[in-house]
Amino acid sequence: MGMFDCLTRHSILGAVLTCIVWYTGSMFNSFFGKSAMKKFPSPMTVTIAQLLMVNIILPFFLKEKMPRVRMRDWTGWILPLTFLKLLASLSSQLSILKVPVSYAHTVKACMPIFTVILSRIFLNQTHSTRAYLSLVPIMAGVIIASVTEIEFNLVGLISALVSTLTFAVQNILSKKVMKSGVNHIALLVFVSRISFLCLFPYWFFKDGYGIFFGDSFTKLGDDAFTVSYELILGGVCNSFQTIFAFTFLSFVTPVTYSVANVAKRIVIIFVSLFVFKNPVTATNILGILVAIGGIGLYNKAKLDERKKMLMHNNETSGNMPPPLPQYAGHKSNGNNNTSGFVSGNKIQQHYDRQSHRRRMGSSSSDPTTNNSDNSHYNVLHV
Repeated sequence: MGMFDCLTRHSILGAVLTCIVWYTGSMFNSFFGKSAMKKFPSPMTVTIAQLLMVNIILPFFLKEKMPRVRMRDWTGWILPLTFLKLLASLSSQLSILKVPVSYAHTVKACMPIFTVILSRIFLNQTHSTRAYLSLVPIMAGVIIASVTEIEFNLVGLISALVSTLTFAVQNILSKKVMKSGVNHIALLVFVSRISFLCLFPYWFFKDGYGIFFGDSFTKLGDDAFTVSYELILGGVCNSFQTIFAFTFLSFVTPVTYSVANVAKRIVIIFVSLFVFKNPVTATNILGILVAIGGIGLYNKAKLDERKKMLMHNNETSGNMPPPLPQYAGHKSNGNNNTSGFVSGNKIQQHYDRQSHRRRMGSSSSDPTTNNSDNSHYNVLHV
């Protein structure tokens, strides 16, 4: 089965369907947003619509109670993550307004560059030489695409870079919060809720009043209805893009997820060129492909780093149990977790069983299937 060989046939079907929904949600989120802003150029309205739909849809996927919030949590992670989410969302929508979707997603290929720099500064994390070298084609591809972009806009470029940088910071902080025991869906719901409440007053003063009580929408004529359903559908797609990215990661290994993520960006870039019929040159296409190739090299370098680290840990840990496989299709001692979410009790039971089997010399788990450390696969920004 290749990269799906550890999954059952039922789980393979689930992973494929989940991946399709993830791709579709991500693609149409960008398309609906771009189409709506062509008629009603307001990145803030698109953002508020997305936050509204996230707050409506995501709670249905919440398996646990919302975490108790202490006073120190507000300054520790709630307000910082809220600020980062608003800045990332608004700058992302502004970039889509100002430049073609294909170019905006090409610039977002710079994410590994920011991740490497920020993880080195804030986490003191080092990377392999191959990982650093893989950043060169990413930068080269983005520069080539920028120089040859026919519809180039400086504000759009800066907005895309700010969005990408902010998403990278958001991912690092989110990972630290989730390590403290906060469920990822609860984190998304909570931050989205606070973000909506913070943005709503200013949005209502700037755009909302004109939409509900003025002529901002009525002067659009027949396009008013089109913009309305594009905003709603864009918000729905954004919600499903987020939740199904997490779900797909729960089905597969990081290797499969990284390959799928690169493929998703390729699909969005080239489908957007076809849908919006943006004029491009051969050099522009070359820049896009070079940047995407750089992402692939970076992912490969990080995966090799991680595999080497796991092998080293297994050699030095003696009787320590292997990492727990956390994707939904993996069977552990006859228990198949198809939900994609693993409870603390099940984790402890797994480790107890594996420790006993190790002592008895009968453990046969494959440590390369670990999916617990996804620092560069974090999908809060998807």
